[in-house]
Amino acid sequence: EVGDLRLTVTSRGAALARADVWACEYHEPGDDAVGDPGHATDHFPAQPGLGSVDLLGFGARLHRRSWSIEQADGAIRCAIDVPDHGVRVVSEYRPSRDPAAPYHVDLTVALHGLGGSPASLATLEVVGPWLAKSPFPVPEDGVLVARPNEDVEILTPADVGELLAETAGYEQKAPAGVRWIGARSDFHLGTLEPVTPLPQGTSIGFHAAARDVGTDDEWRSAAASIRFPVTIPAEGAVQSWQFRIFAGPNSGPVLNDPQLPYGALVDALPDRGLWIFSFGPISKLLRWLLQILASTGMGYGLAVASLTVLVRGLLFPLSRKSQISMRVHGKKMAALKPKMDAIKARIKDPQKQQQAIMKMMREEKVSPLPGGCLLAFVQMPIWIALYGVLQTTYELRHARFLWADDLTAPDHLMAMPWFEGVPILPEWLNLFPILMMITWGISSHMQPLPEDPQQRQTAKMMRWMPMAFGLILYNYPCGLTIYMTCSALWSIGEVHLIRRLWLDKLEA
Repeated sequence: EVGDLRLTVTSRGAALARADVWACEYHEPGDDAVGDPGHATDHFPAQPGLGSVDLLGFGARLHRRSWSIEQADGAIRCAIDVPDHGVRVVSEYRPSRDPAAPYHVDLTVALHGLGGSPASLATLEVVGPWLAKSPFPVPEDGVLVARPNEDVEILTPADVGELLAETAGYEQKAPAGVRWIGARSDFHLGTLEPVTPLPQGTSIGFHAAARDVGTDDEWRSAAASIRFPVTIPAEGAVQSWQFRIFAGPNSGPVLNDPQLPYGALVDALPDRGLWIFSFGPISKLLRWLLQILASTGMGYGLAVASLTVLVRGLLFPLSRKSQISMRVHGKKMAALKPKMDAIKARIKDPQKQQQAIMKMMREEKVSPLPGGCLLAFVQMPIWIALYGVLQTTYELRHARFLWADDLTAPDHLMAMPWFEGVPILPEWLNLFPILMMITWGISSHMQPLPEDPQQRQTAKMMRWMPMAFGLILYNYPCGLTIYMTCSALWSIGEVHLIRRLWLDKLEA
């Protein structure tokens, strides 16, 4: 155990069986209140674990053998002799002792010549992190491969399983080298990064395993590995390579800090959008603002509320213009209603009727849609980006606000065990989604209804949308519902202000 990282090493294959991450200001290792702190890798007994080493082409299968393990000088040293090939393989795990950078382990892999068959060629494989099991997998989870000057490739366990099923021993050539390989799971990240330059002929291998033997592959896990050619050294000679294993939070402040050795991993930060929509630059800006606000000491709960005020305040000119434009448009449509009714009475064919109405509106210089509708679309990228930020920002994990213990989970105000097993009914009372429905409902009912009967009916139906969204978001992270509740409260005050200062004067 070192700082916020707890490692479990197994002699079976000399691998890291598990790396638990405790990057949380509210809980310490061993605190039962938090349960599973989150781990950056899984381990499967029949498969090579994180950091395990094998000599391919020799049939060594070192990950299935028992290695000798000794602990000395702050490091864990694993060794195994392969006498039929005249080599001893040594791997040394040295956890970081730097309190500012507690999330990595330095791995040294060495080949010691024992005589026998020197200068023979082999392929050395070092296995990266396995994808940690998540009860709620998200699209950003997966096996990651980072090559120079390329975007990070994300492979799901199903992808890896299919590739290995189609081609035994499937691997990818990496002529330009490998920056790092890893696995991203929920808020956690595990990576294997070469520190020593790798030789020509390096490739990326893959492994896959079923979580439960005898089940289908829905819960398969996978890992990538780095493979490169080596020459077995002569007797007494040694060859060695250095790697860095990161097992920690997938956190912007950690990966972006220039004082820490994790800068190469910054493109592992997830960029979550909504469906096919993603707005990376806006997400980065909102995440940065959220972290700046929290760094003042207010905590992430108040930071989310303050971010609401900041974002809605910046959008206030657009909102004001939108509401005034919609009111003006409604008055113009009301003035045109007699002409529209006359057209509908004169022309019965729906298509020709619509064409005549559109022609009349062009002559009267009235747009079919209010200008405010177009301005409303400007806000959509911000909503979508914030939706992703509030679900992928590591610092919100286990951050407390009022009765909520974790802003990345439902607020769970009170357990309702009497509903356990009953379809649809919840087992927990989550108060923030209910507050969101109430405030958003009040806000929507304060919006003026259009003069046009068809638009008026649509607007009346839209007033029930808060109820639908509240049910959809009932079990979503409460950080998101806090933002939406604060946004609805802002809208209530904003509508009242705009009505008194501008719309009432417009009516007069």
